[in-house]
Amino acid sequence: MHTQKRFFCCTWSPDGSQLASASYDKTIKVWKTDTYSLLYSISSLTGTAYCCSWAPSGNRLASAFEDNTVKVWETISYSLLNTLVAHTKKVLWCSWSPDGSRLASASADKTVKIWDTTLDTYVLLHTLISHTGYVTWCSWSPEASRLISTSYDNTIKVWDADSYEPIVTLSGHTNPVSCCSWSPDGSLFASASMDKTIKVWNSNTYSLVNTLSMHSNLVSFCSWSPDGFRIASASADKTVKVSDFNSIYRLSQMVS
Repeated sequence: MHTQKRFFCCTWSPDGSQLASASYDKTIKVWKTDTYSLLYSISSLTGTAYCCSWAPSGNRLASAFEDNTVKVWETISYSLLNTLVAHTKKVLWCSWSPDGSRLASASADKTVKIWDTTLDTYVLLHTLISHTGYVTWCSWSPEASRLISTSYDNTIKVWDADSYEPIVTLSGHTNPVSCCSWSPDGSLFASASMDKTIKVWNSNTYSLVNTLSMHSNLVSFCSWSPDGFRIASASADKTVKVSDFNSIYRLSQMVS
């Protein structure tokens, strides 16, 4: 187990055989999911690990760190492959593109950085600059044509993943936005916020489909189900809620 009670992230490997967890205790632990026994512990890290992200192939694991870096491990012996150094403040999230050729990292330095992962050196391709607050999250669309970032500036930004130009800024939340999650088919995305709400957006028109206000405290996380009809949300009100979105999905199709 981790030695501290505070966990920041846990994520399944693409084949579901392993689970990685990132913690305030400066470790990343990898678990076998058939027995839920500890497979490997990555320790002696230089700061808090805020997230873990598996490459789509499952052969690499990336994590964002308090020491301003992103670290990448191979997933056989979990030896360190690369330390990505470019951010000037703590890195809060990292996300692989669907084909595994790029890695995006979101930071308290108000930027998102895009890395080419096809080379051993992990070359920095681009820096996305537009947010005026901490960037809390970044996530590629399922077809990899767009990238979403969320921020303490209360906005969601959608970027073109080829030109790296901003497409739209969404300002519906009244407090910092914690994260976004794309629906499996990419037609919708949901955003979780410290304003206690989840907002569902049409990804074609960028119009607001619905606002969900079921939590009594800040919402830190949201995630679509694989069938695209449910969203799970985690909140500081000490609950996880699952909402059925059949009606919202039909509405989004009407306004697209």
